[in-house]
Order: sequence, then C-alpha cells, then structure tokens
Amino acid sequence: MMKGTANEATFKSYLIEQAKSLYPMLTAPLDAGISVRQYAEPYVQDAASLWELPPDAINLNDPKFLAAFGKVDGKTGERQVMSRGEWADYLRSRPEYAKTKQATAAGAGLAEEIARTFGKAS
Repeated sequence: MMKGTANEATFKSYLIEQAKSLYPMLTAPLDAGISVRQYAEPYVQDAASLWELPPDAINLNDPKFLAAFGKVDGKTGERQVMSRGEWADYLRSRPEYAKTKQATAAGAGLAEEIARTFGKAS
C-alpha cells in the first residue's frame, strides 16, 4: 500500500473516492459504506435472470452493464442510475436477450396472439 505509508483505512478511503469519481451518482451509498457491487447487486440479478447467465458472469466494468449507472437526466445533464424498470427494458432491447428462452417464448406468445387477433384457422 503506497510504500507502507498508508494504513488500511487510508487505502479504503482512497478506493471510495475512486468509486465516487467513476460513479458520482452513488456518492450517498458509498459514504454510507455500501460498495458499488452491493448497490449494483439487484441490477446484476436482473441481468442474470433476463439474459439467463450466472450472476458472476456479469462484469460491472463492461459498457453494456455500466449503462445502468450512466443514464443522463435530460433536464440537468447529470448521470443517474436507471430505475429497475428502465434497466429491464434496456436489457430486453439488447441482442443478448434475443438469444434467451424467455425472448423466444415471448415471441411465440406474441405470434400466437397476432394469429388469434387476425383469425388464424384452427
């Protein structure tokens, strides 16, 4: 740790400041002792569920996952965290979702509904 001059508390403080610079919208949770990973865990679980991946396959440094923390407020121009609903919509809009069983089932259900609406012959 910096040539032995820093103690654990100093290093932890340094890491928190680095996290705040990357995720300014998470300043309050970081100050409260919540790590980025802890804060992001519900988003990780959503991505894992919708994309049918193990949670440990979700890399928060990947730009497609950073999007959860990069929504720009149209009025203030500041970055914000997506709501969980926005996050789910975003995940479903990505090509990765199209390859899942959920997407295939949803597409089949939609096709069946369209067929019923337009009088599919039985």
